[in-house]
Amino acid sequence: MFSLYHRVYSVNLNVNRGETASESGVPLTLTSEPGPNGRGIMSKSRSVLIFDRLVLESIDETICALLGAKPHTTLLSILESEFNLKPEKIPERLDDFDEALSAILGRSRDIVVRAIARRLHAKVGIPYCERSEYGLNEYVRDCRQQYRGLPGPNESDV
Repeated sequence: MFSLYHRVYSVNLNVNRGETASESGVPLTLTSEPGPNGRGIMSKSRSVLIFDRLVLESIDETICALLGAKPHTTLLSILESEFNLKPEKIPERLDDFDEALSAILGRSRDIVVRAIARRLHAKVGIPYCERSEYGLNEYVRDCRQQYRGLPGPNESDV
């Protein structure tokens, strides 16, 4: 099955040599190669990369669980072809992703967004609180803020 996090994180992210991180069995391989910023090709911190991976995994797993494998693959194709939204850009373009879900799923979008938020909160280990006025971007923003406040192993910038 084609998935968001398989596609995005099967590539070499070029951050730290030999590190892998994955709760789902999908390797997140990080290697160290100096880039223009002197810190490696990617300028994002390790915690941001891991959080973005968790966002993608939450989206991917939720869509698969709610819609099934074939609609999941179709949705990914539609996101790229109709909305010019590549999977690796979803964490940076959550508003666009949310609007695309609304255009594709109609009122069912709310169910999917809440399910994604619930799954992301569970992955991060913080309580989920449903808010009717929230879209996906707000749920992820709040979760990201709480995630940054959580202690973790080696949370230093790369």
